[in-house]
Amino acid sequence: MSLLLTAPDRLCLMLRDCDDDVVAAYHTHQDSLDYVERPCFLVTPGEASYAASEGAPEQAMVDENFTIDFIGEPFTGTEQDFADFYELQARRIAVKAVVYLLRSPNLQFVNQRGLETEPLASLNGVLWCRPESRSEVALMTRGGNDEAFWGFSINLSMRSLIEVDEDEFIVTGI
Repeated sequence: MSLLLTAPDRLCLMLRDCDDDVVAAYHTHQDSLDYVERPCFLVTPGEASYAASEGAPEQAMVDENFTIDFIGEPFTGTEQDFADFYELQARRIAVKAVVYLLRSPNLQFVNQRGLETEPLASLNGVLWCRPESRSEVALMTRGGNDEAFWGFSINLSMRSLIEVDEDEFIVTGI
């Protein structure tokens, strides 16, 4: 399977593994926050650029960006105790997510929560993957809804080497 398709899956698995309170991570378009389990991460693949590899026209170096949004537990304005608890939860998850990503520069899955039967090795073809920045942990509100939640965003960059074989992108080494 193509690295272009497996990297978002692996990122979701890693983000679920970073903290016990994270219940889900999604890499497909979500029409409404009403239908996602929370707290969760939304992983959105962004812009990608392709550069030919010198001496190997069937290979390309790919630089791809991802936006990772954290969506915290919802609460209403009258639940101040919950607001404080969920703010601290979001701040803790923000730190743990960045540290997990920094410790897994080739998308290794540590399996610290036992989500799989064993840890998963680096994805072949990933040269590096690292968080570039994290937004502040901020209180978010939704228009027309009395609900609020704490959230943040992580910008992630990944460089990989892909190979074109029979009109399909595959990971070098598979």
